[in-house]
Amino acid sequence: MPQLFKFDDFYQCLYRQEDTSYCLVSIKLNPENPANTTKVWNVIKDVSSNTDNYRHDLLRHGLCLPNHCEHCSANFSQRVEQIYDEKFKNLGLVTTVDKIRCETKNSDYVVGKLDYILAILAASGFVFVVTLSFALELFKYQSSEKYDTFSKTGVGHILTCFSVSQNWKILTKINPKDYKSDFVPSMQGVRFICSVWIIYVHTAIVTLAIPLANPEYTEEAVHRVLTSYHSNGGVLVQIFFVLSSWLLVVSILEKLQKSKKITFGYLLVYIFGKYFRLIPLLALVVGLHSTWLVHYSRGPFWDDLVGEEYRICRQKWWLNLLFINNFFTSDGLCLIQSWYMAAEFQLFVLGSIILWLIQSKPRRILIICGAINLIFIVGLFCYLFWRNLEVGFKFTPEAMYNLSLSSNYEWNFSWTSTIMSVPGFAVGMCFGYVFWKYKEEKIFTKKSHILTVWILCLALVPLSVFTYTFYVYSGYYSNSRWFASIYGSVYKTIFSCGIGLMLFGMSQGLGGFLKKVFEYPLFHVMAQLSYGAFVVHFSIARVNAGLKMYPPLMADYVMFGDIIVTVSLSYLVSLFLTIFVQMPFTIMSKKMMFMLK
Repeated sequence: MPQLFKFDDFYQCLYRQEDTSYCLVSIKLNPENPANTTKVWNVIKDVSSNTDNYRHDLLRHGLCLPNHCEHCSANFSQRVEQIYDEKFKNLGLVTTVDKIRCETKNSDYVVGKLDYILAILAASGFVFVVTLSFALELFKYQSSEKYDTFSKTGVGHILTCFSVSQNWKILTKINPKDYKSDFVPSMQGVRFICSVWIIYVHTAIVTLAIPLANPEYTEEAVHRVLTSYHSNGGVLVQIFFVLSSWLLVVSILEKLQKSKKITFGYLLVYIFGKYFRLIPLLALVVGLHSTWLVHYSRGPFWDDLVGEEYRICRQKWWLNLLFINNFFTSDGLCLIQSWYMAAEFQLFVLGSIILWLIQSKPRRILIICGAINLIFIVGLFCYLFWRNLEVGFKFTPEAMYNLSLSSNYEWNFSWTSTIMSVPGFAVGMCFGYVFWKYKEEKIFTKKSHILTVWILCLALVPLSVFTYTFYVYSGYYSNSRWFASIYGSVYKTIFSCGIGLMLFGMSQGLGGFLKKVFEYPLFHVMAQLSYGAFVVHFSIARVNAGLKMYPPLMADYVMFGDIIVTVSLSYLVSLFLTIFVQMPFTIMSKKMMFMLK
C-alpha cells in the first residue's frame, strides 16, 4: 500500500530554499477502473473498511512545492494530483486532493492588539504580586504586631491574599491534626491519583493524534488492554463529580447546623464564590490559547494541534468564561478538557439550589438524588435503545487523528454533555449526606460489614470500567443494542457508587494500607495543584506533540516518556499558577464566606 504518512523537511523547505511553500495535503485514492480493480486497491479498501485502522485510502502528506515552475499548474491542488496520478499509475490508482493547506516562510498568525493587551495585563499582574509580596514581607519583618493588625482590616484581608510566602505556607502545610471532622483526607489522594490518570489518558490520545512513522502502533493499540481502556477513561471523571457534590452537601449542612437557615442571598454569594475561585486561572489559560501560544513555534503538525485551538478560542472564549461551552461543541471546544469544568459548575449550581429548597428536611437528599438517578437510568436506556447508539465512545485511529472529536456525536453525547455526568454528582450528594449523618458514629462494626464493603468496592469499580473494554476491543465485539443500552445507562452510576462506598469506608476508618496511601501527606499538596494541572495539561501535551518535525517512531517507552514529561510540566506550571493566580482568589472567596457566616 502507498505510504500513509510522509512529510518533507519543514524548515529545510521554508527557510533554506527560495520561493517555496510547505503544503499539508490529504490525498484521496480511487481505482482507475472501478469495474476492474487492482489487488492493491482491494487491499486498501479492505484495510480501510475496518474502523480499527486508519483510512489508507486517504494519504496524509507534507510536501515542499515551488511557488513557480515551468509546465506546472498554478493551482497547488491540480499540481499535487498530477504528481500523484503519475506516481500511482502503475498501481491502477487515481488521486483527488481532499484537503490542502499551504504555509510560506511568513507565518499566517500576526501579533495583534489583543496579544499585547494580554501580555501587558499578565506582566502587570505578576509585577503587582511580586512587589506586594515583597512589601508585605518587609512590613511584617519591621513590625509583626502592626502587620497582624493590618491583615485584619478590610484592605489587609484583600492584600494579604496575594502574599506569595503566605500562599506557599498554606499550600505546604500538612498537619493531619488540623483536619476538620467533616474532612476526608483520603479524598486528596483520590483526587491527585485521578488527575494524574486523566493526564496520562489525554497525553496518550494527543501522542497518537499526529502522524506516526509506524501507524500500525495506533491500529494495534486499541487491542491492547494497557492502551485500549483509555476510551472508557471518561468514567474516571465521575470521581471528580462525586467529590464535588459530596463536599457541596457537607458544606451546606455545616452552614445549616450553625445558622439553621440559608437565605437566597447567601446561596447566590455561595455560587459566586465557586465561580470566583475557578475563573481567574481558566481565563488566563484561555487567553493564552487565544493569543501567544500559537506564536511559540511552527511545524508540520503545529497548526492542526495548536493553530486550530487558537482559531476556536478566538471565537468561543466567552463560552468558557460563562461555563456553558459544553453546550456548543459541534464546531470544536476551546480547551477540549474544559467541558468538565462547565458541567461541574452547572451541576454545582443545580445541587446548591436543590439543597436550598430542601434545607428544612435534608434527609430528602437521598430520595431526590435516588429518584434523579433512577430517571436518568431509565431515560438513558430508552434513548440509547431508540437511537441504537454504541456504548460510550470508541477511540479509533481516525477519531484521534488531529483530535477530530467535536464532529462525533457519540463523543459529544457520552463525554461532554452535562446530563451524562448526573450519576456521579447525584451519587456524591447521597454519600455526602450519609457521611455527614454518621461522621461521629461507626456503623461498620462487624467483620462481615467490612468484608461486604470491600467486596462491593473491588467489584463495582473494575466491573464498570473493564466490561466495556473487553467487550468493545476484544475480537468478539459487535454492536449489540441491548448491551449498549443496559450497560450504557448504568455503568457510571455503578462506578460512582463504588467510589463513594470506598471513600465512605475510609471515613469510617476502613482501608488499611490503601487508606494510608491515599492519605499520604504529599498527596494533600499535590491535590491542591490538580485543578491547575488539569487546566494546563492539554496545552502542554499539544505543544509537545506539535513541536515534532517528522512523524515519530512510536513505542510504549516513547509514549511513557511523553506522559512523564506532560505530568511533570503540568504540575510545575500549576505550582506557579496556583500560588500567583488561583490561591489569592480562593483565599479571598473563603474570607468572604467566613464573614457571611
